[in-house]
Amino acid sequence: MKIAVLAYLATYCNAPAVAAALAARGHEVTLCLRQRDVYGFSCAFEPTLLGAGVEAAQRDAVRRADRLVLCGLPALTMQLPPLTRETKPGAILLGDSHLLRDPAAANAALAASGLAVLAMPDKLPYLTVPARWFFPPTAIPSVETRRNPKGERGVVVGHSPGKASRRAWKGTDQIVAVLGRVSEGHDIRVEILRDATHEQCLVRKATYDIFIDQLCPATSVPGGPEYRGGLGKSGLEALAAGATVVTSGRAEDYAGRGDPPILFANAPEQLEALLEKLLKETEKVSPQRHRGPREEKEGKDIVVLEKTSLCSPRLCGEEWVRKNASGASVADLLEEVLP
Repeated sequence: MKIAVLAYLATYCNAPAVAAALAARGHEVTLCLRQRDVYGFSCAFEPTLLGAGVEAAQRDAVRRADRLVLCGLPALTMQLPPLTRETKPGAILLGDSHLLRDPAAANAALAASGLAVLAMPDKLPYLTVPARWFFPPTAIPSVETRRNPKGERGVVVGHSPGKASRRAWKGTDQIVAVLGRVSEGHDIRVEILRDATHEQCLVRKATYDIFIDQLCPATSVPGGPEYRGGLGKSGLEALAAGATVVTSGRAEDYAGRGDPPILFANAPEQLEALLEKLLKETEKVSPQRHRGPREEKEGKDIVVLEKTSLCSPRLCGEEWVRKNASGASVADLLEEVLP
């Protein structure tokens, strides 16, 4: 099958990984991007048609495609219209916040498109069109990076606000304030990722024991419930690296929708209490070593964080990501819904 994958930005739903997963199934895939080098996001997929100067080539790719896969709402509302006036069969993946700006307009555009809709669980409450849940493909870090650097002691707690305009949305200032108070009574090292490329972020997340995805303030959404956050791509990356992930959001959004092994906190005092409990129930194992199945195969030793009742074996992030947020899992879903 010939498939054109469209994304305004490469970061939306990890579009290059979506394209690669479909190509691995034997489909003839062309990736059409408007922009790529945001957050230093790399794209190794070929063929990729990139930028405003290749609209003719993108138009031809869309025309020849049997199916379209759109990554993010801007692919439907901004990128696709100049490329074709036809309604073509396919699917759209929704993980970005554009849906929350005007859900009524977004739902109207989705209904008119005729596309099958897949959405991350925290976005499903804002959809009136039929939709299924999904998680974007997420990279599993290499064994070599998954260690506390230089044998440093103490629990490493990280947060990645992204670009400056996202700090308020992710509640970065509140998170930093909470971590400042918690660090007074515990041996922890706090790292806030700023001005880093996507690849650098992945390397750093592989060293974290606890990762705070967001502490999103309750945000009014026209015609919908308040938005309180959820598990985003940054949290998925930390989960894949084996960190205990904390985020704001509604746990009920995830019930029966992958049930990700994450913890929720929706206010600074909740986050502080949760971190206190985590740190009291968690001890660093050093110099003791542990080998997991993949490390055993590769003959690698890694230092691990011994997790007790709060961080149960259910919180095995890598296994969960492989099942629910891998290229294979996304390709499975797309092959089910593509007409």
